[in-house]
Formats: sequence, structure tokens, C-alpha cells
Amino acid sequence: MQTQTHAAFTLPSRHTQLFFQATQAAVNKVLDETKNEDSAMISAANAELRRMDNLARSVPQLLPRKDLRLTHIVVYLFVNDAPLQGTIHQVMLEQFAHLVNLDGDPRTQNIRRQAYLKLVDLRKQCSEEQLKSHKRWHEDYSKFRRTVINALEGIELFHKKRYQEALPFLCHAYSMNRDLQHKVHRWKGFDEKLLAYYQRQCLLQLNEVAITQFESEEDVSDAMTVVNQLVLPCLSMLFQTPYQDDTLAAEKMRDRWCSILGQEVAGVCYANWFLIVLGLKSDLGPTTDV
Repeated sequence: MQTQTHAAFTLPSRHTQLFFQATQAAVNKVLDETKNEDSAMISAANAELRRMDNLARSVPQLLPRKDLRLTHIVVYLFVNDAPLQGTIHQVMLEQFAHLVNLDGDPRTQNIRRQAYLKLVDLRKQCSEEQLKSHKRWHEDYSKFRRTVINALEGIELFHKKRYQEALPFLCHAYSMNRDLQHKVHRWKGFDEKLLAYYQRQCLLQLNEVAITQFESEEDVSDAMTVVNQLVLPCLSMLFQTPYQDDTLAAEKMRDRWCSILGQEVAGVCYANWFLIVLGLKSDLGPTTDV
């Protein structure tokens, strides 16, 4: 079987460790109910498959109040109609085969060994494309969880009015989520409209902070850093979303900055710099107007 050191660096093993308590509970339950150790692994795996399938059926009704996709990778697979034989069965076997916690008892160790042998056999039956698909499902689930983590961190910081810290989390979450949502399965990502809303509102708030600093302080370097590193990249992203509210907000912010930067601040005209970053001008030739 895979050693713990090697397995720890693979996504299947990481996903096994995330849900080890559910697997351990399934093993304990089946051992309490049967004395036949040879059939215990199959019984535990089938029981978990039925439980995950039932949870997956509740996902559409419970979102966005509760996201059962986070409770287990197999729930995520079921709700997205992943292939049963090539992906779902393989991932379920991994939950038992990679769980080194089962090695502490001879009976549970035997269950892990059986799972590992069945996993090896199943992988031999899979085509190269099925194996690649299995890997992509693990990668998608990992990206989904990272999207949720970044989104929640960004939303929490937003409500604390820490907009400069929140925006990178929200933009990163939105970018990863768009990659997931562009795939054919509906339930692969986070709530896109909710993410778009927070990204837009956070940018609007941070933009106001930057404008206030720019207009009220002699040294505008901090404001320009915020604009250059955060406002402009995110502003460009807003023009690429499918939401009209994003486009309107981006146009409003762009027009306001163009108006402000057409004026000299501390003897410096920043209009060309801003327009070039936005792609509205192609060179830095001298000018007296916007």
C-alpha cells in the first residue's frame, strides 16, 4: 500500500484526510453490525455511497443557506453527475485505502488492505482518459474548496470594512470560480452572483477610500499604490463579467478617475498614466488635456 509519506502529497490523500471521521465512523458501524470482515469493506463503502447520494439530492434545495458539497468530495461528485464507475467508486475506495488511521487495529487494517487491492484493480480497468478525468475531478474539488475559503475570508473582511485586505481574496475567489463555472456541470462552483456583488461593492468602497486620499493628501503615493495594485486590475475584471451592474460600476469609476486625474495634483498630471493602464491611450506623449 502507499506509504503515508508519499500519499500525503496527493490530492486523493488530502481529500481522504479531510473526511476521515466519516470513513472511520462507517468502518466502526459496519464492524459492530457484522462479524464477516471480508465483506465489511464493501458494506461500509456501499453505505457511504448511499448516504452521499442522499445528501447530494438535497444540495439544490439547501443552497445558499447550507452547502453540503463541503461535507464530502463524493457529495460534490454526485451532484455534478461525475462518472459512477471511473470516478465516484474510485474516490470512495480511496477514502478507505488512503486512510492510515485504519492501521491501528487488525480488523480495520484488513478493511484498508481490501480497499487498496480493489482500488488497484479498478484503476487497471480504467482507460487513460478515465484516469485523467478522475484527476481533474480532484483538482476541481480542491479549487472549489479554495474558492469558498477565499470568498468567505473576503466577505468577512469586507464586513469589517477592511476593503484593501478583502479585495484580493474576493478577486481571487471570483477568478477561480469563473474557471469552475465555465465547465459543463452546474454545481461545480460558488454562487457567482453573490461573489460578483461582493467584488463590485468592495471595489467601489476601496475606490472611494483611494479618491479621498488622493484629493486630500499632499503625498498621493499611497493612494496611487492602491489604485495601481488593486483598483485597476479589478476594474479591468469588471468589464469582463456578464453582469450589467459590474459594467456600469466600472464605467462610473473610470469616468470619475479620468475627471480627477485631468487636473494637476501637487503640480503633477496623472491623466496619461491612468489612461494608458486602462488601455485608452497607446503612448506617453505629452498632453494638456484628457
